[in-house]
Amino acid sequence: MGSATTIIIDKKDILTLNQMEFVEFFIGEDIIKAKPSNGEIGSKVLELLQEGAALNTTGTVYKSRSTSILEISGSPTENAILSWAMSHLGIIIAEEKKKVEIKHVGNFDPEKNGSGVLLVRRNNVKVGHHWKGDAEVILAMCSNYSVRNGEIRDVDEDARKQLKEIIRSVAVKSLCCIAFACKEVEDSGQASDELEAAGFTLLGLVGLKDRCRIEIRTAVESCKKALESCKNAGVKVILVTGDDVRTARATAIECGVFSCDQEDVESDAVVEGVQFSNYSREQRMERIGKILVMGSSSPSDKLEMIRCLKEEGHVVAVTGGGTNDALALKEADIELSMGLRGTEVAKESSDIVILDDNFISVVTMLSWGRCIHNNIQKLIQFQLTMNVAALVINLISACSSGVLSVSAFQILWEKVVIDTLGLLAVISHDQPTKDLMRKPPVWWSKRPINESIFNNILIQVFYQAVTLSALQFNVGKSILGLAINIHTCFQYLSHLPSFQYIYCEAACGEEEHVYVDTQEQAFHSGCACCHSCSRSDSGVIEQGDSQH
Repeated sequence: MGSATTIIIDKKDILTLNQMEFVEFFIGEDIIKAKPSNGEIGSKVLELLQEGAALNTTGTVYKSRSTSILEISGSPTENAILSWAMSHLGIIIAEEKKKVEIKHVGNFDPEKNGSGVLLVRRNNVKVGHHWKGDAEVILAMCSNYSVRNGEIRDVDEDARKQLKEIIRSVAVKSLCCIAFACKEVEDSGQASDELEAAGFTLLGLVGLKDRCRIEIRTAVESCKKALESCKNAGVKVILVTGDDVRTARATAIECGVFSCDQEDVESDAVVEGVQFSNYSREQRMERIGKILVMGSSSPSDKLEMIRCLKEEGHVVAVTGGGTNDALALKEADIELSMGLRGTEVAKESSDIVILDDNFISVVTMLSWGRCIHNNIQKLIQFQLTMNVAALVINLISACSSGVLSVSAFQILWEKVVIDTLGLLAVISHDQPTKDLMRKPPVWWSKRPINESIFNNILIQVFYQAVTLSALQFNVGKSILGLAINIHTCFQYLSHLPSFQYIYCEAACGEEEHVYVDTQEQAFHSGCACCHSCSRSDSGVIEQGDSQH
């Protein structure tokens, strides 16, 4: 996860609360107040709206046993529409069902982006056909529209243009625009989705808001800081959704994925799924690095975007929760599925399950991935320096005098200390820091031993080889006048300052001042002290054994 350079997210999966709420309502070209007064809406159009909202739904309204309060069960969109209809249109679901005989309730049709219902009103031989769904799709099915007083008008070129402008204005506010339409048909025995999708009368438009999570802007900004400080080496967040491109753009601005002034600089930052799929291969590769938002997209568009990003060299992480996200998750380098709202298919196709469906968890995983990589580098530096130094020193000593500077017992004792205290301090205790998100991602093809670590190992090995060789051949015997047994112990104890420095250097990673961090962390200091004491004990034990 620490290697991710691009994170592709979906609006409904992780950005928003998935709790729709009513914002505004239009009949014709007029906006209706939150709760219309008596007579503000024509009786005929109000009756049809009540009928469509109450009966063209897969949601249910029931009374709670404990509180006797009406509760709604269904999808977030259905819940919001039913709640609005009961509070603003004054419908009573049970009463509406008594007025009609429902012939057929259709499921959501992805092609028409909506759902329909067929019903027969009492004392009426005609069948009422209601449709509800995406405003632009429903408008294309309508040849008439109703105004506030109930008058029915033709949808001519000017009216269609005006209605489309209203739909755009709703989408720009990052609202989901739902349209209601109806017509009367003959009872042919067909299902609602089998009838001709034309000749409807537009009844009204409802704007619903799925609010962004409070913490999402902070989380997205954390990812973008790497991009700002490290230019193109940071993490880019791309919003890919099936919602209208204008709604997607507005949501991206609200959540911090996209800024208002960015469109002037990068005209390719916001694209439609159809537009992206119509690009040639060369055009996609040329523009893929600029895209930040893709709306009205299909699963195949998302899949193609992932392939283009990978081909350009990006390490792509993808979030998804639906069944149709399975292919995109499989194609991504890092697959992240939703734990609360995700389907079992999506979870099985993913590497990581986000238990709280929160984008802040993605940022946490990103920082932990980088932290683990840093910790592995620290341990490699710590272990290699000590082992290579011991090998070189003993090799020099054995070749020159036939006596080992560090005995087998001391090496064994050292390994026990390194594998316990060293591992515990360098890896287990280190936590992610804010500075990790200001650095570029860790490329997974990059070797764990970089130039800085390699230089540190060489310098320390050279320093210890020279120091201990000097102690053995000149300083220890001639200048200091040490006896052989004390001299061996002194040689071993002379490792202490060097290895404490190596420990601090490894624990601090890439910090310039190697003692700063460990002095601030009592845990690290305690491990270093235990390490020193264990070395002293082993040196004294070895000295005592040699005397006996």
